[in-house]
Amino acid sequence: MNRVNKKIDLLILSLLVFMFLIVGIVILSIRTENKLNVFIMLAVIFFIIMLTYLSNSVIGLITSSIIIFMYTSYILYNSITHNIDVEFLSYMWIIAIPISSIIMGNLNKNINELQHINTKLAEQYKELVTIDSETGLRNLKIFYNDVNMEISKSTRHNTNFSLMIVKLPYYGNLQTIFGENKTNKIVKHISSSIIECTRNEDIIYSLQKDMIGILMPSTSLEGSKVVKDRINKKIRELNLDLNNKGQYVNIDVKIAFLEYKDSFGDSINFKNIVEEELQYDV
Repeated sequence: MNRVNKKIDLLILSLLVFMFLIVGIVILSIRTENKLNVFIMLAVIFFIIMLTYLSNSVIGLITSSIIIFMYTSYILYNSITHNIDVEFLSYMWIIAIPISSIIMGNLNKNINELQHINTKLAEQYKELVTIDSETGLRNLKIFYNDVNMEISKSTRHNTNFSLMIVKLPYYGNLQTIFGENKTNKIVKHISSSIIECTRNEDIIYSLQKDMIGILMPSTSLEGSKVVKDRINKKIRELNLDLNNKGQYVNIDVKIAFLEYKDSFGDSINFKNIVEEELQYDV
């Protein structure tokens, strides 16, 4: 990509130098009676540059050829019928028009190539991103991969693991009352509280803006119940702490968990089954 950038810089510089030379020659050579012709030809070159940039070099060169043919015919007609000498500026216009088109065509080609590379890199980066920018937790994409790996490990080694989902049922109301920024801060507080209630080997995920997942290796239903009680206690403490700081908010969460069974299938089905259990947490 650096090589493409250098080529673009070189082409832009070439175009600027070329236009500077043209304008310089025009200023040095212009005579009063030729001002209108010079203005028209400069406008033609500008038109060719813009046309080539907005389309492609082929259209630019075809248009340049047509314009050069018409302009050359006009010069020859005046030279033959009116005995008017062909000036140096006329030769310059004939050369300048296609050169402008060629430089801008190459510039346009490299800009499109650079944009294509940037788009491809952005898509690759998006594919590689596994961290939620707002909470700092792992995102849904890596969640499915991690759960499937845990399922595979559980099947091979006959080990158990559990999945817990913590949901903010009134997330929409919080956004309406406090706004998006403050609500995001509240979610970060909740995420930090959950991290304090789990072990180092447990993995926390941001599944949605209002939903957090906890993958707990080697954890039974009894162990999950202990974690749930810790989280509920921590949320109560968080509510009290926020109220003491003048942030009057009552955070309510629903928590569901299940120990994995072969009948649950893959990570997507397992997650959906645990989500359905949220309705029973009252």
